[in-house]
Amino acid sequence: MNFQEIERYEAAGRAALKEYGMEQWRFELLHCSENATFLVTEPEHEKDGLAAGAGLVSDARKRVMRVARPGYHTLEELESEIRWVEKIWEEKVVPVARPVRNRCGDGVTVSASFSCVMFEFIPGHAPDPKHDVCALDDFREIGRMAAKLHEQVICWPEAEKLCRPQWDYEHMLGAKGLFGDWRLCRELDEAGFQIIERVCEKIRKNLVHYGKKGRIMD
Repeated sequence: MNFQEIERYEAAGRAALKEYGMEQWRFELLHCSENATFLVTEPEHEKDGLAAGAGLVSDARKRVMRVARPGYHTLEELESEIRWVEKIWEEKVVPVARPVRNRCGDGVTVSASFSCVMFEFIPGHAPDPKHDVCALDDFREIGRMAAKLHEQVICWPEAEKLCRPQWDYEHMLGAKGLFGDWRLCRELDEAGFQIIERVCEKIRKNLVHYGKKGRIMD
């Protein structure tokens, strides 16, 4: 994603803020990948009853807006995501950021050709590969959370109505993957290409053996 593309994402996100009544909130880029993610922060304001110049301001509230790449997900898929995350939050299945609906009650706000969704802000940081070492307990926790999410979907009748993308081999590592085709990466040299290609082929064969029947792919 180049600078001009980021500007388009930012313009769409800023325009969408009015649908949440947040036109005056600060809007800062957090991350770019298949989507653009922005931090939305309430401007500092005086506490009720305090005179101007008192220097006392409330803690700024924060939200996170994700502006989806056009064509990456359908509107129905995004709306299903919001409904599912809301259910996870309500049932306290695992810790998640609660979705923030716009003033019309919609979970997805369409701005120009971009679909925008907003979530409450949860403090934290991404793992730093240079300093953070993932311990075995971390992977156990990830597995535990994944199992709880699988169980929640199986036990929730409404889950059958959700429209979600299929994350199988073709949609992740195939030439028409939802993330794009990794084979087109310009920074990948021939040696790296061969390694990844061998790994992908092994994954493909394992998944063929695993199958897609019944609840296996839930």
